[in-house]
Amino acid sequence: MTTEQTKKVRVAVIGLGAMAHKIHLPILKTLASQGRIELSVACDLRADAVDRAVSGFGFSEGSTNPQQVVSRTDIDAVYLFGPAQMHFQFGRLAIESGKHIFVEKPIAPSYADAKVLADLAAQYRVIAVAGYNRRFYKSFAEINRSAGATKWQLIEATFHQPFFETPPTFGVRTWLTANGIHAIDAMCFLAGGMPSHIASSALQTGASNVASNFAALLTWDNGTHATFAAYHSAAAKEEQYVLYGIERTYAASDSALSIVTRGGEEERMVFTNEDAPVIRGFVPEHVAFVDAINGTYPNPPHLLGNCIHSLYVAERIEEGYSGILTLPESSPVLAVDSGAPKAAPAYLGSPSVLVCDPQVLGTMLPRIA
Repeated sequence: MTTEQTKKVRVAVIGLGAMAHKIHLPILKTLASQGRIELSVACDLRADAVDRAVSGFGFSEGSTNPQQVVSRTDIDAVYLFGPAQMHFQFGRLAIESGKHIFVEKPIAPSYADAKVLADLAAQYRVIAVAGYNRRFYKSFAEINRSAGATKWQLIEATFHQPFFETPPTFGVRTWLTANGIHAIDAMCFLAGGMPSHIASSALQTGASNVASNFAALLTWDNGTHATFAAYHSAAAKEEQYVLYGIERTYAASDSALSIVTRGGEEERMVFTNEDAPVIRGFVPEHVAFVDAINGTYPNPPHLLGNCIHSLYVAERIEEGYSGILTLPESSPVLAVDSGAPKAAPAYLGSPSVLVCDPQVLGTMLPRIA
């Protein structure tokens, strides 16, 4: 289908922060120049951010009223770039108004909220996608092509950040769901879904009472297992994925891929930074969203229904949970009050026990567990 035959999607963007201005708005401006979308409304509570987006990226108008924007009949799709609570509140309103939505991470305050959005999108027959750009990494596409049907048996994922004693942002409780969720989602994507078992730890660093150091061993029923480490008090950002197949080792990042075969033969690909938004997956995720709306990409990999289990896994790692992973049963979508506080999820696995003064029991506690 050519651009001329494709319906121009009328877009509203809610949330005009630094990341939106740096990455997402330039991509949307390019799509608009190609005739694929129409930049209808730029919305933020800050009037100066709205003015900058309108003048800098060519939106038809600006607004500081997100409730009014999501209910407009002349909008087809809503992009949400902000904290998790905003994503859930206006994502739900947009879906219930018949709008397609693109939700940046963290997609919702909790797995239960993300499930509501995914279920509503299915109920209202709209496209809802998550901003998990790793699913569109060029290095991952090359890995899948090279591995073929044999795939891999082990995945090693690292996601370290220099956030020592820096409080988590985006309205979530730890940096794991604020940022490290990208690596967890990448593992689930590469392994084919949610793991069946997990053994994890969540530790504090420094004076903070919030966990910032996470590690996990994950296993899947298909035979894949993975190790995951996220240290958020590091000196610099480090993100890498190493996958081990039959006599093959794949080391991938956003800018390079190394494939080593038996005997030490190595094939190395370096992706130029001249087109960084493309190789890092930002451009493809936006194009896939627009194509899904127009019916030319019926099942894009970042549909909410394909992504929300990653948030559930991240929540369990935040808790240091070890055991079987089973998604909780959720209430019908229409019974959920989007304005009410959510109850804590029920504990999954063996009965939980509160132990006071655990030193008295010494080494007996691990045996009991």
